[in-house]
Amino acid sequence: MTEPAGAGGDLTDAAYRRIRSMLLYQELRPGERTSVGRLSAATGLGRAPVKAAIDRLAGEGLFQIRGRSGTSVTRLTATGVTQMFEMRSLYEDAAAPLIAERITDEQVADALALVPALTSAPSPEERTPEELTRRIEFIDNDVEFHRRIIAGANNPYLCDAYRSLNLHLLISHYLVLDTGAHETQRQNEHIDIAHALQERDAAALASTLRRHADVVRDAIVKTINRREVTR
Repeated sequence: MTEPAGAGGDLTDAAYRRIRSMLLYQELRPGERTSVGRLSAATGLGRAPVKAAIDRLAGEGLFQIRGRSGTSVTRLTATGVTQMFEMRSLYEDAAAPLIAERITDEQVADALALVPALTSAPSPEERTPEELTRRIEFIDNDVEFHRRIIAGANNPYLCDAYRSLNLHLLISHYLVLDTGAHETQRQNEHIDIAHALQERDAAALASTLRRHADVVRDAIVKTINRREVTR
């Protein structure tokens, strides 16, 4: 397949979005092996943009590329997810007092601007293209909301470490959205986090972030365990 001149970036973005949606709807399942050729055929796009999209998704922790072993969807285990959320809570606990002390009014406003998008979660039952778009937007907004909060610590080393961890957690966000578990509770937690941020209350911020992380972790672990049983 030949790509039009100058269209490489657009085609890579198209491949990225399509493959990401395949991951979201479990058309590509955790642990499954795949290839550039297979995904090129599935997306109807050329090998070059598909390869670039796979590399981008691998950088986000969604694929593993291992030389002769080929490319596979990152496999999640209950133990691995628990350990990643332990690290997330350690970062957030450490960041909370720094955020309360250092975050600027502009940074608070930037984080709060995302709250409306996080208090209307997508439906787990609907699988229309429109609902798929809403799910992906919800994931992106959720990840960005937490990134902006941690950015309020104004510590670039902490921000880089947290960003790297969140990339590995990204695929787990897909799993929890697929369950539809605790939707109302998670929406309320975003509001509580926003309130603690506005008040610059370090203790409340740490507490609400940890409670939120625990709810999401438990939903993901239950999903993984259920799928292991039915495999």
